[in-house]
Amino acid sequence: MSRLPGGVSVVRGCWLLLRLHAIAATLAFAVVLVIAAPWLDSGVRAAVGFFAVLMVIFAVPDWLMPAHLRVTEHEQPHLHALVRDAVARLRVPAPDRVWLGHGATVAGQVRLGRRELVIGLPVAYALSRSELAALVEHELTVLDTERAWLSVPLYRRWDESMDDTVALDEGESPRRRDARVLEVLGPLGGAVEQRADAARTDPGAAARALIRQERVGVDYGLFRTIVVGEFASGGLRSHRIEDLHDGWCRRFAAGAGVSFGVIDPDEAAMLARRHPLLQAAAQALVGQELPDGLDPAAIEVVTLSRRQRRRLAAQEMPPRNRGGSWRTFQTAPQRVLRRAASQDARRVLDAVEEVLGRAPAGRAEAADVVRSRPVEVALAATPELEADDIDASKAKAVDWLDLLEDALFDRGWVRADPVVPGILRDRGGAHLDGRDLVRRATSDPFAYAELRRLLADPA
Repeated sequence: MSRLPGGVSVVRGCWLLLRLHAIAATLAFAVVLVIAAPWLDSGVRAAVGFFAVLMVIFAVPDWLMPAHLRVTEHEQPHLHALVRDAVARLRVPAPDRVWLGHGATVAGQVRLGRRELVIGLPVAYALSRSELAALVEHELTVLDTERAWLSVPLYRRWDESMDDTVALDEGESPRRRDARVLEVLGPLGGAVEQRADAARTDPGAAARALIRQERVGVDYGLFRTIVVGEFASGGLRSHRIEDLHDGWCRRFAAGAGVSFGVIDPDEAAMLARRHPLLQAAAQALVGQELPDGLDPAAIEVVTLSRRQRRRLAAQEMPPRNRGGSWRTFQTAPQRVLRRAASQDARRVLDAVEEVLGRAPAGRAEAADVVRSRPVEVALAATPELEADDIDASKAKAVDWLDLLEDALFDRGWVRADPVVPGILRDRGGAHLDGRDLVRRATSDPFAYAELRRLLADPA
């Protein structure tokens, strides 16, 4: 019997693929509809047909309905050249199509018999050219696999289960479904992964790229969640954000993300479990500082048109927002940010109240408690954290910034850029870099005195 990489039979692979997607259910429903149609009256047929359409919309997998932008030499010459150079280095067939996607990943896929490469816009914005090239090389090698129409979708499913499993804490058991996927698809996924990792031309850049891609994905996911949450709490549940990706890029460039900092041993160990051939390269990265903001060596992404921005952003909106009108960050009403800032400040004040055993007299007293007992306040605000995981200086800066924005918003200040927290301006045009102020206030008593003055209730 014909086999896929890793020893999985083609017949078994096809069956697994049907189980991993909802195609079988959709086809079965269609067959029943055709058989039963002559015995149904017109009203029942209409109702059944309506539900059949809903099943097709919600059950057909994403690889049948792409929502990406085509990368061509004319539209995105720099990205196109990067892929072309990677193909030449690896001496593999070029993908049939290259897309610019909305997520923070680089992934190969096979759709309708065509081998495609999807490069996520957040990753293209944030990573250096060499790091992005390392991710592209990996996916090109995955696509250059025997019977790619079947092995690539199965590898993708194994890849998801592996990511979920290696992120578990010691002693935690994987979900039953993930354990089953890894048991059945482990040989295939391991063979494809090992071959792709072995083909990388720069293991150091590859290890660094994988760590940065993970951090960028976390940062972008948090940003998207926060933005959607702010709009929902601000009364704009039915609106969509047109410049979602551009806004994240501006926030990331300002250093307001979470993707920078030192690479720790746990990250390197997790990467080594996921990519054994990159273990030495991952260990060599421990202790290195990742850049704060966009990488100066990032590839140039040609500015997207309004229609293109909307096409990508629409995929990131929850279902309730997908039919709403479009807004940009600049045209969103200030009440959205004002309400979000009030909720963040309330979180800090409630945590301080729990630590003190009484409500603080004001924001200034709350700041004093955060200064003297930052870990206790952080644990009260986020009980799922552990004390050893909390950086006291960062915890103080985050809580102080929440209090500062809330205080200044009450006095008519606004953010200079709606997506960058802490950079504020008043009606007279004066600017304040609140992020720099709270950072200095952790060690400079004069900066803390200034912060406390701004937090004090006006007479």
